[in-house]
Amino acid sequence: MYRITLASACAILAVSTQVPIAIGQSDTDTGVFTGVEEVIVTAQKREQNANDVGMTIDTASGDAINAAGITDTFDLGKLISGFTANMNYYGSVTYTMRGIGFQDTALASPQTISVSIDEMPIPFSAMTGGAILDLERVEVLKGPQGTLFGMNTTGGAINYIANKPTSEFEGELKVGVARFNEFDVGGFLSGPITDTLSYRIAARSITSDGHYYSYTNNQGAGANPMWASRGYDWSFDNEKGEKDLFNSRLSLLFEPSDAFSALLRVDYWTDKSDSPMPQFQDGWRRSMNGELPPLIENYPTAPDDNRASDWGPCVNSARTGNENNVTGNTDVFGAPENLGNQNWTRCQENARDNEYTAISLRMDWDIGDMTLTSLTSFNEFEREEGLEADGTVYQNYEVHLLGDIETQFQELRLAGQFGDTGTWVVGANYEHTESEDDFLATFGYSTVVPFTFFTVIPFGPTVTYNDQETDTISVFGSIEYGLSEDWLLTLGARYTDQEREATMCNEDSGDGVNASFGNQVIQFTQLVSTGAFQDGGNAVAGGCWVTSQEAPLFHTQKDGFTYQLNEDNVAWKAGLSYSGIEDSLFWLNVTKGFKSGSFPTIGATTTAQYKPVTQEEVLSYELGSKLGLLDGRMQINAAAFFYDYTDKQVVGSTPDPILGPLPTLVNVPESEVKGIDISMEWYPIDGLRIAPSFTYVDSEVTGEYRNWDSFARAPMNSDSKNFSGQPFPAVPETFFKMDVEYRWQLSGGAQMYVGGNVDYQDETNAGFVDTCQEAGVSCTKTSVDIRDDLSDLAIKQRTLVDLRAGIDLDSWSLQAYVRNVTDEYYWTWSASTNDTVMRWTGMPRMYGASISYRF
Repeated sequence: MYRITLASACAILAVSTQVPIAIGQSDTDTGVFTGVEEVIVTAQKREQNANDVGMTIDTASGDAINAAGITDTFDLGKLISGFTANMNYYGSVTYTMRGIGFQDTALASPQTISVSIDEMPIPFSAMTGGAILDLERVEVLKGPQGTLFGMNTTGGAINYIANKPTSEFEGELKVGVARFNEFDVGGFLSGPITDTLSYRIAARSITSDGHYYSYTNNQGAGANPMWASRGYDWSFDNEKGEKDLFNSRLSLLFEPSDAFSALLRVDYWTDKSDSPMPQFQDGWRRSMNGELPPLIENYPTAPDDNRASDWGPCVNSARTGNENNVTGNTDVFGAPENLGNQNWTRCQENARDNEYTAISLRMDWDIGDMTLTSLTSFNEFEREEGLEADGTVYQNYEVHLLGDIETQFQELRLAGQFGDTGTWVVGANYEHTESEDDFLATFGYSTVVPFTFFTVIPFGPTVTYNDQETDTISVFGSIEYGLSEDWLLTLGARYTDQEREATMCNEDSGDGVNASFGNQVIQFTQLVSTGAFQDGGNAVAGGCWVTSQEAPLFHTQKDGFTYQLNEDNVAWKAGLSYSGIEDSLFWLNVTKGFKSGSFPTIGATTTAQYKPVTQEEVLSYELGSKLGLLDGRMQINAAAFFYDYTDKQVVGSTPDPILGPLPTLVNVPESEVKGIDISMEWYPIDGLRIAPSFTYVDSEVTGEYRNWDSFARAPMNSDSKNFSGQPFPAVPETFFKMDVEYRWQLSGGAQMYVGGNVDYQDETNAGFVDTCQEAGVSCTKTSVDIRDDLSDLAIKQRTLVDLRAGIDLDSWSLQAYVRNVTDEYYWTWSASTNDTVMRWTGMPRMYGASISYRF
């Protein structure tokens, strides 16, 4: 049987289109696409033609995702307009859509965009790394989606639709090679086991050499000259960025009758790749406690090259209970005051050792004119990662991350129809989550070591601990009712109740150094307190401590402080759509969505830093249209939106009586986002597809909001700044994409194609910016000795160009590609840690080819 594989038929399907667009076949049997055709989506928990759904939906087929080289949700912005992703210096990933995101560093941080596979939730971004495998398509819903998809969807929802088991045997094997010795092999097998039971198994492995090189040791592997000049001979491979990914999925489909089906799915993936390496840009004096170490002050700036970076040979991972748990602040040159620190007594590579397992069961039972659906899932994620966090060969700041998350989810819902006039759905769900998140931070060669308090303290590595347990219960309902043949009314609501408990503290690494620091913090807190003092004992080696500024608890808490955050809310939606004009749809939606509050994972001297952010809410207004033109050869989609944002959650600071402003989570009282999405899909001649899109996002803090920027320090630059009127961090204002592909028929039924994509993203900043316009308030640009272009942590605009070409035969497909053709230098994130300012760069030029065989 002749089969056209859509892999690369459009390498970016519906590039940022609000309505999913499929490739249509011509009536002249040429096999090339001539226009758009309908795509069926399940955005409202039932199958519908996308052009009949009054909301903004982007989709891309699984073939398009593969052709674009996307292996992780992180890169989904190649296909989805207005979507961005970034990773911070604690390895946490943030997804942002239309300006709605949450830049937190915690492992189990609830995001503003929900991610699921076949409606089974993947609650945290750390768990989403292996979602892209053997997919039919992805559906992306923009704006609050609280009524059907629950909490933590103020930005939107991403639902991956996996390929299902088939009643006939089939399979595929695909092999790809690329620059940096990348080897990508994967495929699937699918078919019947019995008349009522079928299976599908898919797997993929990606390995590669590293694409980073050490720019201070660019002669190759061996001892870094910066170490050798000081008499040290630590050697390491000059390359970092190796990939080592394995992903798999097993699906079993049981269909004993037309009225009942059950789908069991097991997902398992591992990631043993190197951690992303930052680029050093400049040094600055984070703490006034000590002078900036001279080797940091004079460290060479990284060249403008996506591949250039620097890193230490490994990350200190010595902890209580581990062999060789004498830690010390481990700098290769020894810390100031000659404290006799150890040199990597226990070592963790700058790499990941992450593992994820998920088991899910979906059951659908048709009961007369109704369908009862049960969704059950269990997810577990375990993390260990060594992370370079200063961009130098020294130990100014590095972290060793440990953590695990377990979630259980159950949903029951019942759906039916109002005769021929509408549909309804009601349901309830429950989710239980347990997480443990801690990191060991080492910073021996920095301005905070040694710390001068009552005495000189050899301030050692710190372990930050966060243990959370969350229970969430929701009930929801939604109806669509036809007011007439052309008018459709949509109403929905969800009530959610969530109880969250967290235990947090600073753990001593086992050598007593951090405990000694904690005890002096306790003494100082007692001196400055105005309330009654209650002695809680001293911090001990290997123990846990933090102090309270709230009387009478000015003491250490050996087991950590435990807090509770209990919240409830009602999310709702009201929508009206009109389809009275042929091949057109117009809609107006008003929606309210919520994102739950959360606790931070941070090193703290007092419990003030542990104060949680409360839930945020977004009231959304969206006006949109979907227009089919030129007898199906053109589709134009547009949406204008306005978000009234209350209590937006951001990373900020809180004043500390000892160390000045210290990081925490805070709420921004009032802000707003407004913008437009416009896209077009056009087939001017047979075989030629042109798909431009444009997204504009205008975010602004509208109310009074005072806090500190990323370069706050005491006593210099310790004043809070007014950020009213500023845009949100990590939110580019404009996005533009253009995808073009031409496909033509060859003799014998084969097809050739060539195509390309241009992806532009505007500049933004990684944090709020001190504009230095307030009289009597310290100015970052004059108080902090760094380059002027770094004080705003800018993320520059970038334009990426990809090219592709290939041939599709009956069973074989071959594709060649070049991504980032111009080798554009760009970065996805910028940050300051202890005493350095860094960037995390994007991928350099990549080129490769793949071949696949279907049977």
